[in-house]
Amino acid sequence: MLNYTDPVYEIVEKTSGIRRVEVDVTYCKSETNEEERIKILDKEAKENSLFSMAFVQKLANDGDKHAKEIQAIYHGYKQYMENGDFTALKNICNRILKSKNPYTFPKDAARYLLALMAKQPVDPQLKKAKNLLNKLIPGLEKTLSKAPWQKIDKEQKITIPKRKGCKHNAFPDLIKFGNAYYAAYREAKSHVGYGDLGAVRILKGYYEPKAKIWKWNSMQLLKDAAYDLRDPRFFVDHENALRILCGGSLIDENDETISMAPHVAALKNKRWHMEKAIVDPSANGTNGQWIWRVTWNSFDNCGYAFSYSEKAFSLVRTLDGRTFEKVTEITFDNVTEASEATIRFKADGTAVALIRARRNGVIGISNPAHDYRIWKFHVIPFRIGGPNFVFSHDEKSMWAATRHFFLHPDNDIEEATILASMDQKELIPSLKLRSSYDSSYPGLVLEEDGSLTVLYYSSTVKGASSLYITRVLPKV
Repeated sequence: MLNYTDPVYEIVEKTSGIRRVEVDVTYCKSETNEEERIKILDKEAKENSLFSMAFVQKLANDGDKHAKEIQAIYHGYKQYMENGDFTALKNICNRILKSKNPYTFPKDAARYLLALMAKQPVDPQLKKAKNLLNKLIPGLEKTLSKAPWQKIDKEQKITIPKRKGCKHNAFPDLIKFGNAYYAAYREAKSHVGYGDLGAVRILKGYYEPKAKIWKWNSMQLLKDAAYDLRDPRFFVDHENALRILCGGSLIDENDETISMAPHVAALKNKRWHMEKAIVDPSANGTNGQWIWRVTWNSFDNCGYAFSYSEKAFSLVRTLDGRTFEKVTEITFDNVTEASEATIRFKADGTAVALIRARRNGVIGISNPAHDYRIWKFHVIPFRIGGPNFVFSHDEKSMWAATRHFFLHPDNDIEEATILASMDQKELIPSLKLRSSYDSSYPGLVLEEDGSLTVLYYSSTVKGASSLYITRVLPKV
């Protein structure tokens, strides 16, 4: 057992699009035992699950047999997330139980997982292993306990003519309106850059169920001479009109955002007409604000969204789809830099929000009795990005999609798009879609048969990004 303690973590960029968690450790000359190691891992996992797994892999890659078995469990879990098949994870657990390594924790973890996968009662003596493993891999028990989601269609790349040189196609959204699907995404040369102003491409498409293929046509390109446009998000307003809200940024020669202004586009007579949104100045931060996604609330016939800037996070409301007033400023305990957020409403007016913050995801709950000024929040113990979710038709379940972060064995960070089950307190990873590097920002459509159509983007190591669409059947 390697006597490493006091890990210090740093995320470094190896090359464009590839980041790694570097782990610096203190070497102890005195021998540590397994109980002391477990205490160290437990402390690290409470702070940050991804970093604590990077510490495990640092130990494993340096030859620690104890850590190697924990690492094997982690990558068996990743395989399950991709294919919903227990085979690889079961084989790993059985190998650990047959190994001659004297360490208790990996064997207890293997026994716990085998019982879980067999849907058998877990021995109470395995409680310590169960608790630590679920801190290292948040949501593990509920992920493995739920029925795996079924992928109805394989991920299909959307191919349409693009502007020359625009290899970065990202941040999409999807809606079914009338008898057609509408997709929108940012089209540019790169993720962001001075002189590389993103434009919003809008597609109109149809699905052919027998052939299981999609057909798309480019409908219109929205652009502004001064603003970089991104994060287009559809919503339907009080007049049943289809609209898009997107962010607009003024970017200087140092690639810094100097001002932000939301834009709104409305579909009228088969053409999209765009204008700047009118926003309550009291919701502004230092450089303006970013309103991320509007959802119309049938309970009070108003549209709601979260607005964020460098130092502010507020709930805003609109009556007409283009003019926004501040409802309340949102504050959190132990959560910083809240940003992208999706808000949805039940028929009784209950609001649920899925929010991205610096180190964690957050689920928020509010109700109309207090005009949505009072919120209760539950912190998700891992990072998310581009969060989106929908209610099931009976409003008893919620299905989410977001960016998730895994680790390769060498501690390179693997960004991926995942689908998840969700309740008012937890986000439970369920299925990893084919995706890599900079990715996610899924658009979701809940179909009449209860399946989900998912539109997202994925990138290559060289930074080129493309759109993918698939259809899945979620399971409770």
